[in-house]
Amino acid sequence: MAGLGVLLVMPHPLMSLGVRVSLDGTSLRVVADYRDARSAAICALALQPDICLLDGDNYSGSPDGGWSATRLILSAAPSSALVLMKDACTPNDLLEALRDGAAGIVTKDIGSASLPRVLLAAADHETIAPRRMVRRIAEELRSESAARERADELTGVLTRRESQVLDLMREGLTTAGIAERLFVSPGTVRSHVMAMTRKLRVDSRAMLVSQVQRPGTRLSS
Repeated sequence: MAGLGVLLVMPHPLMSLGVRVSLDGTSLRVVADYRDARSAAICALALQPDICLLDGDNYSGSPDGGWSATRLILSAAPSSALVLMKDACTPNDLLEALRDGAAGIVTKDIGSASLPRVLLAAADHETIAPRRMVRRIAEELRSESAARERADELTGVLTRRESQVLDLMREGLTTAGIAERLFVSPGTVRSHVMAMTRKLRVDSRAMLVSQVQRPGTRLSS
């Protein structure tokens, strides 16, 4: 992948200079360097660079800017791998960047030796994210998975009738409304509710309903 062209879109000359120094002596060459996104987009349309490196902090909130700058440049050069540089990165930042078509995000404290490798990876269609961000996302996914498994375990101990009662409770029906729907007495409904609170180890009807409203929860059939 020798000789890949990089378009820089950075408002601060010192930052741009730092990137140039990092890329010096590598297979990446800076083909253009712009201070504003609109001019960069015009250039991108003409040059169709392999990679675009955009300051993701200093364009946010501007007329060109932020995530719209990503879309603006990629609309001109859709095959370019666009990478955002930010001071910090949250999971929402990363998801928003990916939705806008970017290859991903690097933080501005990235080492000069690492930046070329990351840009080459982006050009090779890899998704770019700080390692600590990948770890956080993985931890969140594991936590959500554990919550879903726990909710399924809890609802799996209910009888078919209890599941029906619980389903109607989640729809907001009162005890009388549930009794009418299921053709049973209100006392029978209250008995089912008491049994469920005991089985699921919750203290109230409200807690019982919220217990099964976690993502991925399903009632037994």
